[in-house]
Amino acid sequence: MVKRILLLLGFFALSTTVLFSQSLLVDNVGVLSQETIKYCEAKLLDLQSKAKTQAAIIIVPSLEGKTREAYADDYFDYNGYGYGDEREGVLLLISTGDGTPGSGDMHISTHGNKTISKLTDRTIDDLLDTLYDRGLKLRNYDSAVKAYVERLAFKLHNDVSGNDVLIGVGGGIITFLLSFFGIKRRNKVKAATMAYKSSNYVIADFAPFNDAIIDTKVTSRIIQRSESGRGGSGSSTHTSSSGSTHGGGGRSF
Repeated sequence: MVKRILLLLGFFALSTTVLFSQSLLVDNVGVLSQETIKYCEAKLLDLQSKAKTQAAIIIVPSLEGKTREAYADDYFDYNGYGYGDEREGVLLLISTGDGTPGSGDMHISTHGNKTISKLTDRTIDDLLDTLYDRGLKLRNYDSAVKAYVERLAFKLHNDVSGNDVLIGVGGGIITFLLSFFGIKRRNKVKAATMAYKSSNYVIADFAPFNDAIIDTKVTSRIIQRSESGRGGSGSSTHTSSSGSTHGGGGRSF
């Protein structure tokens, strides 16, 4: 009986160790330096504790015949990523390809209502731009991944909420109005009036002139912007192979 209990405790301890040692940065290609890996893992852990969402980065040599969206979603779903009961999380997938332009892929997969709502289509595009402009266009993976982690931390943890903005603006307006009317009340004086005859000061005399508008024509038109279905203030979603709802987006490089 004691032996069985010890075995169960050992199994539980092993399971707990596996759960909490789950890597937030997996580099299966070896393109990142150890310094970058340590830096990013520390930032991702800190982000998880503050934003209550789990962020992970996966780097692979190829997509193994899948689309980048399917690969990213499946990796998140079937490897147990996500924070809390709702499994809040965001996973960045980078497939290096063969090194030629256009052979690489990057995709960001989001999960959980809070994370999907926070990382809108526009924000996803901004993060992808950061990845490309800060490193991937030159295949500098260290620079790209560091810049992405820092930008993601800003978007998830440091962005001011809409309610905070309204409260701040409202408080500022109230303070301004109180100050304005207080100063006006203290400096209020009676307006002095001066009687004068305008004709005494007229230097020139002008004959009456009638300016009649003969015709007016106004033409208006609507200029439509090009829409690609993304980049708005909302978050596009889809269903993964496991039946889970995901947001996100990606592109090749």
